[in-house]
Amino acid sequence: MPKTPRFYLGLSVQFYGEERYIKSIFASRRALDLRPGYAEAWNNIGAAYNKLGRSRKRPLLASRRCSTGRTTKRRGSICNTGVED
Repeated sequence: MPKTPRFYLGLSVQFYGEERYIKSIFASRRALDLRPGYAEAWNNIGAAYNKLGRSRKRPLLASRRCSTGRTTKRRGSICNTGVED
């Protein structure tokens, strides 16, 4: 199977479901390396940081994810960084 952004997003979701949040973040970041601006990957990173209790320490993450020029709702994903605009 080719290593595509969708592949790494799937890994991220799997790791998140297993409560392996750091691995989930790394997998989402790999998806972003291949497809910058991938909204679902940013969403997974924000959700994992929320579970780790680090959301308030990541304002840059919020500005990057929320300022992609897209609406905050996209195919069920939301701007899930824990930092309010």
